[in-house]
Amino acid sequence: MKSRQDWLEAGLDILGGQGLPGLRIEALCSAVGATRGSFYHHFVDMPGYRVALLEEFELRWTSRLIDHAESIASQGPASQLQVLSDDVVDSLSPREAIIERNVRAWATQDADAATILARIDARRLAYLTDLLRGLGYDQTESERGARHLALLVIGANLMSPPSSPSELREVFQPLIENLLAGASQ
Repeated sequence: MKSRQDWLEAGLDILGGQGLPGLRIEALCSAVGATRGSFYHHFVDMPGYRVALLEEFELRWTSRLIDHAESIASQGPASQLQVLSDDVVDSLSPREAIIERNVRAWATQDADAATILARIDARRLAYLTDLLRGLGYDQTESERGARHLALLVIGANLMSPPSSPSELREVFQPLIENLLAGASQ
């Protein structure tokens, strides 16, 4: 029997290829090589699966990145910001960029997706704001800097084709360096 994680991985693959229209039980069963019964063993229904898929997206591209930066909190916010920046850039393969783009498109059509994406964006912005506050920026400057960083990544994901990690690093790293240089820490 396929695991819950197998089903979620298949969904991310479909989301990164065909987008939301391809995310159907038949396509998932085919991708996983299992029956509907196996699907329903792990998920109550398709709406429940979609929520689980969005939560997996949040785990991979928000929670794990923040957790990694938090694991080096003793090194200070400058190190945390640099590690987070490196992790974000390194995680943005074309597949991941397309998944992010498709999740954002999905959120324009579905209330559950919109709620989860709003939570993800709020969490990302809050964490970046906290790091910038830790560097000595005031609340307004920190919020503005966090928004600049987030919008840069979102924009890179929305480009067609998506920006490569090296292209993103070329524009992201100078912004990080400017933020670190301007810090009053």
